[in-house]
Amino acid sequence: MAEPILEARDVTVDFAHRGRKAGHLRAVDHVSFSVAPGERLGIVGESGSGKSTLCKSIAGVYKPSSGQVIYKGAVLPTKRSPELRRAIQIVFQDPYTSLNPRMRIGKVLEEAVRAGGRRGETPAQGVRELLATVGLPEVAATVRPSKLSGGQRQRVAIARALAVEPTIILADEVTSALDVSVQAVIVNLLARLASEHDLTLVFVTHNLQVVRALCNRICVMHAGRIVETAFTTTIFAAPKHPYTLALMAAAPRLHPREAEDGLSARPTAGQIASDGCAYRLRCPLARARCAEETPPLAPPNGDDPSQQVACHAVAEGWEGAPRSTSSSTRGES
Repeated sequence: MAEPILEARDVTVDFAHRGRKAGHLRAVDHVSFSVAPGERLGIVGESGSGKSTLCKSIAGVYKPSSGQVIYKGAVLPTKRSPELRRAIQIVFQDPYTSLNPRMRIGKVLEEAVRAGGRRGETPAQGVRELLATVGLPEVAATVRPSKLSGGQRQRVAIARALAVEPTIILADEVTSALDVSVQAVIVNLLARLASEHDLTLVFVTHNLQVVRALCNRICVMHAGRIVETAFTTTIFAAPKHPYTLALMAAAPRLHPREAEDGLSARPTAGQIASDGCAYRLRCPLARARCAEETPPLAPPNGDDPSQQVACHAVAEGWEGAPRSTSSSTRGES
């Protein structure tokens, strides 16, 4: 197996409460994962699960309160060099607020081309190439962001990230503000660019169907922690954590199953526990131990080795817990 190109090791991100002298809010709680070169990792969860904060801490927007972010085997420092900033690029959720509204698109991309130092190209050549790469006409260089649609602005944001020739792109909810038809265009564009430019992609979203179409592997986040991770095929064929099941039950379907079991039909809205398992106040499998001990992320016995679940019920085979996956679900999508 290839050495990871990117790792998060026990990353925690705390924010101080506004208007208070003491106390903090924990947005990311001791998260660890790794990404192989060329992999497409999806990070999913409901709003407030910590997935965007985790993404921004990897990009260097937020400084982790503890833990380490590692790139190609070296710990990323708090103050990153220009080379490291170019290597890991982030595309934000709202392309309008991430683009300067007073600058024409050509100038936006020209700045990025100059920063990237693309060899053998003038800035004007680089801008034309980038626009063609993301499927925009050359005339787009002459207008400001307000003259473009949401999907076109997101293409510009992707082009700006590509301008510095990164090895990793962090896509933070890049389809959430777009119409469904435009979402498909952006997802297909990212898949093509990742393949053509040999990019590693970390894709943050709450949309399970989008991540299913794009990613090889998925991490499911709840209350700042990863509660389940596996290959995409495994997650969709045999999800284990009650929260993962609830997320899937909440996703809209064209043809809903006639009957849902009580576990997967559990609504996702509700309180978050401050001790033990954060999901226990909403979980139909919760027992006393769930309040006493936070479950570790570990592979269930006899299951796909790619899958890890943070759930006492799954680890110990409590009545009602999802059972082992079949061997047919193993492997990458």
